[in-house]
Amino acid sequence: MQFSGINYSLSWSNDLKGGLLALANDTRLILLNPDCISQSNYQNNQFLLEETETNHKALTNKLLDWTFFENTSKEWKEGQRLEISLNASIKHVAFHEKGEYLATVCPNSSQQNDVVMVHSLQKGTSQRPFNKSKAGIQKVEFHPNKPFLFLLTQKNTYIYNLQKQVKF
Repeated sequence: MQFSGINYSLSWSNDLKGGLLALANDTRLILLNPDCISQSNYQNNQFLLEETETNHKALTNKLLDWTFFENTSKEWKEGQRLEISLNASIKHVAFHEKGEYLATVCPNSSQQNDVVMVHSLQKGTSQRPFNKSKAGIQKVEFHPNKPFLFLLTQKNTYIYNLQKQVKF
């Protein structure tokens, strides 16, 4: 499979019910349902993404463009299911342990609040967790079972409580 643009990051969802692959390709976040996994996991992914599409289409206020590929398209045949278009190059992507959330980092974004974005597959939404991001965020990682997001800059590491919307 070949993509236009530069591939910067790749993340695998460890969700036991499925297992999606997220690819950061320039300004596009592409979700893939690889056919190298078990048939039951492949079907679970399909069900999740159909639910995601239904929930996303029901939204009235959409922050980003989400494109769901038709099962007759070339992209579908290559395993691509969803493309989320961001405003800057995505340098890092990370799945939450449970596979419902994923975060993207666009350190060169012209808007500070777009540097880190969190996307919910279940809800079909994208959100900005911060009004203003710390300068130089390079990577993010989710805590496996607490609502914490770890932020890595070139010099510091921060822990952000997503529920309480506060930094430690």
